[in-house]
Amino acid sequence: MQDPMETDLAVLLLTPGGGPARARLRLPAEHPHRIRLALHGRYATAWTGRHWTLPRGLLAEGLFRPCRQGGVRIRPIVLDGRRGIRLTLAEGPGEPMLETAAAPLGAWLEQTLRHAPARPPRRPPAPDWEELLHPAPLPWLRTPPPTP
Repeated sequence: MQDPMETDLAVLLLTPGGGPARARLRLPAEHPHRIRLALHGRYATAWTGRHWTLPRGLLAEGLFRPCRQGGVRIRPIVLDGRRGIRLTLAEGPGEPMLETAAAPLGAWLEQTLRHAPARPPRRPPAPDWEELLHPAPLPWLRTPPPTP
């Protein structure tokens, strides 16, 4: 049985000379919000030994709407009447572009969220309401005017 933090997905490489391949997705324990992706298989020899790191949230968002961050572009597509995604990993010439079914990817992302929950959204610090409601008087209002 595979570790729940790793999966192997069937993908279709859309690059010249591409074809069916496998993509290994791994969620490292030291960085639970970043996914490492490696391609392997007969048609992925040009990228053997290379890894890409992408945010887990970006991959999850790409299941539902087009998104991008840096050189990673993801958009939902329809594959043989089923939902899928197209993932482009821009890294200079010969960037890999691949397609895969959305269902197994979504199921694996859901498992990873159970093991390492998503980060809460970053929010600016809350304002000091007391200071906003009763601001300190301006310095020239604090000192009494000079007497003649």
